[in-house]
Amino acid sequence: MYTLKINKAEKITVIATQEDMISVQFDIVSTDEEGTETVAVSLAHGFSVDATEEEIRSALQKVCDTYGSDSKRIEELKKVEGENKKVNETINKLNGVKVDGENADI
Repeated sequence: MYTLKINKAEKITVIATQEDMISVQFDIVSTDEEGTETVAVSLAHGFSVDATEEEIRSALQKVCDTYGSDSKRIEELKKVEGENKKVNETINKLNGVKVDGENADI
C-alpha cells in the first residue's frame, strides 16, 4: 500500500517566467504487512497559486494512485519475466538432447 506524505508546501517564484506557484514536496511511502514504512520516492509538484486545497489534494491523490498502480504492474511484469526465464532455461536444456530408447540418459 502506498500513501503520500507532504513534507513541505510553499509559495515560490519561477525564475524563468516570474510567476508565483505553490510548490509541494512529498514522499510516496510504501507500508508492508508489518506496518513498516519505507520511502519509495521523493517528488515535488507545482500548482497554480489559484489552486484550492481540494484541487491540490485531488491531484496528489492521483499521483499516489498512479504510482501504486504502476508499481503493481511492474511487480506483475517481474513475475512474468521470472516465469519466462524458467521456461527459456528448460527449453535451452532440451535443445540438442538425445534420448535413447530404454535407458535414456538426459
